[in-house]
Amino acid sequence: MSDTPAWLWADKAVLRRIRERIPDVTSALGVYCALCEIASDNQAEEFTATQQAIAMKSGLSVRTVGDRLRDLVSAGAISENAPKIKGPSLFTLLSSSGNGCRSIRNGCRSIGNAEPDPLQIPNIREESRGGENRPLSKISIIAGEKELAKIENIIRELENDRTSWNTPDWTAKKQKAKNRRLALLKTLGRLA
Repeated sequence: MSDTPAWLWADKAVLRRIRERIPDVTSALGVYCALCEIASDNQAEEFTATQQAIAMKSGLSVRTVGDRLRDLVSAGAISENAPKIKGPSLFTLLSSSGNGCRSIRNGCRSIGNAEPDPLQIPNIREESRGGENRPLSKISIIAGEKELAKIENIIRELENDRTSWNTPDWTAKKQKAKNRRLALLKTLGRLA
């Protein structure tokens, strides 16, 4: 282990914005500091984390963390993309410049503020709360791929299970798994 202290990144202008816009500034700063630490650990301003992990780093309750995350999003300090299924959210620490450029290894010029390169993810759509379609988040794609792998394993196990082969229960389970696989393939953009 090195004697050199580890540092974390925090945008001072964002810290000032949090102090100005969020009434419960103490817990907001605690949550933001925990997010900065996680970003630093990942060496990227975009990362996934659960509210439980943020609560452990910040010393706050999960409920308080959830409330402060909403405040930080409203204040423009972070963005959060929560999956539809329970799991970690995708967080991004936002720059105070307002130019869309991220602050850690961002690929943007510091003079001229070029637009950042869009993330290279498949052009998949999912329905948002408002009913309009939008691209799937990376976390949703990963969760969908994991679920698809589980469903395919279930189908494989059912096909290899010769003891209950072709019973009504076996047939219903296999059809349900195949229907779920088909829905996931459509959602992930593998089928039209």
